[in-house]
Amino acid sequence: FVPCFFRNKAQYPVGRDAVGDTVMGFYAGHSHRIISTDKCYLGTPINEAIRDVITGCDEVVPYDETSHTGLLRHVMIRRSEHYPDVMVVLVVNSSQMTRDVREMADVLLPELLGIGDVAEDSYQSDEAKRVTSVVVSFNDKPGNVIMGDRCETVYGEGYIRDRIGDVEYHISALSFYQVNPVQALKIYDKAIEYANLTGSEKVYDLCCGIGTLSLLAARSAGKVYGIEILPEAIEDAKKNAKLNDIKNVKFTATAAEEYLPRIKDMKADVVILDPPRSGMERLALDAIAKASPARIVYVSCDPATQARDIKVFLASGYRLQRFTVIDQFCHTSHVESVALFERA
Repeated sequence: FVPCFFRNKAQYPVGRDAVGDTVMGFYAGHSHRIISTDKCYLGTPINEAIRDVITGCDEVVPYDETSHTGLLRHVMIRRSEHYPDVMVVLVVNSSQMTRDVREMADVLLPELLGIGDVAEDSYQSDEAKRVTSVVVSFNDKPGNVIMGDRCETVYGEGYIRDRIGDVEYHISALSFYQVNPVQALKIYDKAIEYANLTGSEKVYDLCCGIGTLSLLAARSAGKVYGIEILPEAIEDAKKNAKLNDIKNVKFTATAAEEYLPRIKDMKADVVILDPPRSGMERLALDAIAKASPARIVYVSCDPATQARDIKVFLASGYRLQRFTVIDQFCHTSHVESVALFERA
């Protein structure tokens, strides 16, 4: 059995091919040459219908990164596992909603909404999907960064709904969410198992995103503090806590390496961290070790940076007690891992 169509997120660059036609796809290896992608066995099938609408629209002026001209740079698509929701994000070469951007969105909108329900051919879900939200992301800066730091919703609520276990989440355009929801549940179940919560613990969840682990932990902890650098993700986290009527959580929008050293009496029982691929900043690692929690649960998508950070905890008097590897990124060499540290 080989899992296909498992990714709930895709990011396609938009450009022109050799004859000037609009193309969406993926970059060829070690280049920025876009290869048009007719079929992807990792993403959701509705991606193909969305691609056809966008590449067939005359109002779409593809971005040229060499001259920094053109309008549509990328298209990001997110889909829910447990609901019909699909979000389309149009990343434009603009800092604001200009007339050109509005005209392109106005033409695309009825076509995207007219795609209709698309059945999933997935090892996870057979629920039909449809476009329920269309968002414009503004990014007029040269470079490789895909998403801009500001978005405007042109249709729908500006988020998709989804569930992990029995906790429901609203996920907006800029928020992090695991790309493989079936494996994500296994990752989070393992993290909660390692945390070994009994109902009274003070838990710090670092790089908490939209509060995924924070809200799962809050059901078995005394108090949970979620820390995340992206303000948009923290707004989602607060809404998700309210959505699930979970009140023993507090979310703060700041970098962990700035937040933790300011807390003199952290008194953490458990620290959970799920950093980006680059791992944790050394200041944050030192602050965690200084707080001397009974347990540290480290979720990672890059074993190399996790191994680097593990050395800091080992040198600070912790022992690596348990370690699990989960195949989150099927058909690739990349894995997700969960590590448990306890005081020596």
